[in-house]
Amino acid sequence: MSGESAIGQSLQAVDVWLTQGDVFSSVPIVSMRLDNGIARARVDIGPAMLVTHSCVMDKHGRHSAQPRIERLHFLPLTAISSVDSQRQQLLRGTPARLNPIEVLYLGFVGPLGEMFVSMSDPVLVPASYFDLTMTEAGTLPSGDADLRCTARARDTRIGRPNDEVMTLFRAKWIAHWTGQKPVGID
Repeated sequence: MSGESAIGQSLQAVDVWLTQGDVFSSVPIVSMRLDNGIARARVDIGPAMLVTHSCVMDKHGRHSAQPRIERLHFLPLTAISSVDSQRQQLLRGTPARLNPIEVLYLGFVGPLGEMFVSMSDPVLVPASYFDLTMTEAGTLPSGDADLRCTARARDTRIGRPNDEVMTLFRAKWIAHWTGQKPVGID
């Protein structure tokens, strides 16, 4: 099998609450194209990885246990078979490296097949699409409830990449959007 490493070979189970990296099998993905100089929008439903940071999702009102977040950010998953053989070779040959910064090879993602994401293709989905609420996940050292964001609707999560992949994702995300190479990452 091509691209064998700890990167992307299996998805971890998801938690009850939403976590950065959760892979959804169906999320609305808006794309734009120009048609004779006129911008046209198209909405497809497809697989995507949640990239909103977990601590942002877990913020709630002081006097309410309702999430404050208004939108969630996703990166659509792309089948590796949809790109040319040279790009496939590049993705499979550097699965655990920072370069190329723009893409993250996920390997085989459960029933979806061999996939990758592009850092330059984030899409926004209104939080209300998932009917978010806060769920108690334990108790904080202060004695307060540890509340986490959960989806009451359209929760199509099939798993989450392992910690090694998520560490690489965060490094690539930072490098792509800031131009700064994270320390200690090749």
